[in-house]
This record gives sequence, C-alpha cells and structure tokens, in this order.
Amino acid sequence: VTGVIAGGYPALVKSAEGAEDDVNAGAADMDAAGVTNRDVVIGIAASGITPFVHGALRAASRKKAGTILVTCNRSGVPPLCADVVIAPQPGPEVIAASRANLSSAKNEASASSGIGIPGPLRRFCP
Repeated sequence: VTGVIAGGYPALVKSAEGAEDDVNAGAADMDAAGVTNRDVVIGIAASGITPFVHGALRAASRKKAGTILVTCNRSGVPPLCADVVIAPQPGPEVIAASRANLSSAKNEASASSGIGIPGPLRRFCP
C-alpha cells in the first residue's frame, strides 16, 4: 500500500493550500509511484471533483490500473471517472462543521473500514 496526498508528505503535517487543485500533480504522483496494470488506485474526494484526484485516476487508468473513487457527492462525479464509485450519502450534520470536513471524515472512515468490492471491476459513474 502506498499513500499519496496532494502536496506530498509535508501536507500531512502542514496545510498545502491549493495543492488539491493541481491535476498535473496527481498524474505525476502516479508516475512517481510506479503505478502499473497490476495496481488499484483509490481516490478520495469529498466533493467528487478534486482535480488532483481526477488527474491521478486518469493517469492510473491510462496505465490500465483499476480505479476507485470514494466521494460523498455522486452528482458532481464526471462520467467514466473510475471503474468503481463508492458514494455514501452523508446525513445531517450532528455538530456544526464544514460539510467538506464531515464528508471527508466519513469517506476516510469508509475507506479504512475494509470495504470489499466483490466481482470484477465495472465502469460505473451515473
């Protein structure tokens, strides 16, 4: 398992404002990670449209890797963006916080809970 984040490793401890808007950086990070057709790339984008994530997914797809997008905004997802889209719908906010932060937290909780995707990968983005 290799983790990639917009802004690189430093973004884990200090904000890298605007890094998620760089579509080319997402693609470059897939090249740097050595993604091949034997890999599966999982992109997490609360909004469903984060350029860094979509750049990474497109680059992975060109390399014939499997692609999965986890988002809380199915309506914002571009057609044919990933082989599989996982889009849990966030409910009402229990605590006052930004929707993006809550959606992101729910996506991360879903991704870390060991979601299984049975059967072959299918291209699905309504």
